[in-house]
Amino acid sequence: MVFLIIQGLKLLLSDMGDLGATLATTLEGFHFVIGALVALLFRKVYDKLFDLGIAEENYLNDFLLHRVSGLVFDFMVAASIAAVMFSEISGIVFYIVLTSLIIGMGTYGFIYFIVKKTIKSHEIENRIGFFGMLTGTISTGMSLLREVDPTLKSGTAENLIYGSGMSLFLGAPLLAILTFPALALKSGDSMLNVYALFSLFGYGIFLWVLWLVNNRKRNK
Repeated sequence: MVFLIIQGLKLLLSDMGDLGATLATTLEGFHFVIGALVALLFRKVYDKLFDLGIAEENYLNDFLLHRVSGLVFDFMVAASIAAVMFSEISGIVFYIVLTSLIIGMGTYGFIYFIVKKTIKSHEIENRIGFFGMLTGTISTGMSLLREVDPTLKSGTAENLIYGSGMSLFLGAPLLAILTFPALALKSGDSMLNVYALFSLFGYGIFLWVLWLVNNRKRNK
């Protein structure tokens, strides 16, 4: 289903030339968000059908879903490691490790601050889950979460799902901004990189102000 949705969106974007092709490539990187939205929609529809008596069996029980997710996540981790070609990165391992350490610590510090301000219970589970998602995808977040919350009782999994769903809408401007560097490479116009940098800063400030306003309203 996710594959078909992405292919449909790529078909719609094909008429936009290089910009459409770049957007389509960027959109593929957000496949996990689209998958989360499809899963949420399916669950809502299925629950409604079950309540109406149209669906007579409740196949989506937590026990079965936890077992399936565990198998899928284990396979994902193994496949991710197996996909790395060390011969291709042997010359830049130091820079990869250094960048990962710096960005990783900065990301965790940011998450620690946000979770401390917004979530009152199960802080550790939420910190671990969101750290995994922001440094990878929702799948990596769920993989880390299972280490501290094997039964997924903390509610963090739901936060990750709903958060990733919202990120598609809040991240829509980022999809456009991320096309600037690719267009700069194709056109040779380096100013597009400058526009992208300032756009990222501007949108980041906008989201920060939006969060501050919303957080103050919640605390009143």
